[in-house]
Amino acid sequence: MTTLDAADAYAGHPDLGVSLDDGVLSVTFNRPDSLNSLTAPMLSALADALDRAAEDPRVKVVRLGGAGRGFSSGAGISEDDQARRKEGAPDAVLLGANRSIRAIVALPKPVIAVVQGPAAGVGVSLALACDLVLASEKAFFLLAFTKIGLMPDGGATALVAAAIGRARAMRMALLAERISAAEAFDFGLISAVYPADEL
Repeated sequence: MTTLDAADAYAGHPDLGVSLDDGVLSVTFNRPDSLNSLTAPMLSALADALDRAAEDPRVKVVRLGGAGRGFSSGAGISEDDQARRKEGAPDAVLLGANRSIRAIVALPKPVIAVVQGPAAGVGVSLALACDLVLASEKAFFLLAFTKIGLMPDGGATALVAAAIGRARAMRMALLAERISAAEAFDFGLISAVYPADEL
């Protein structure tokens, strides 16, 4: 176990747990009541932790997951989430998501997404940016942007199409098809599927 003093500890956020133990940097979205919907401060803290991990010799691998029964339901769009946003920064979540995804892709160490339940919207992009995606049999992947009149963000159009081909990616993006973990594995979208109680 790695013991960190206050100066060496990774800064988290109330909605983002960050801990280093035995070379594994665990980063956990921690808003289970909203299926881990993402806010700009969470995404900023995520990107900061990943940027630091890139230079930290103690970090051998990063594990990205969500608390509770979901990985992430994507960008927070509830009234509560909207109220949290700074006035004049409506695109802060999108900018934070893009910065986090770039940090995942650029990280010179493996990043493993552990998806135990729903991954939706930009949550899909964050998971697919990782080097490996391990999913529970209860997990599913959903690009539901068309249901709210938006186009996929966070690089989803490139990440999904590169993994499963244009036709399947268009179905996910335009028809908001829910893809089960088994289908995602068969399509080549994720690395492995495990029984829920073993993941």
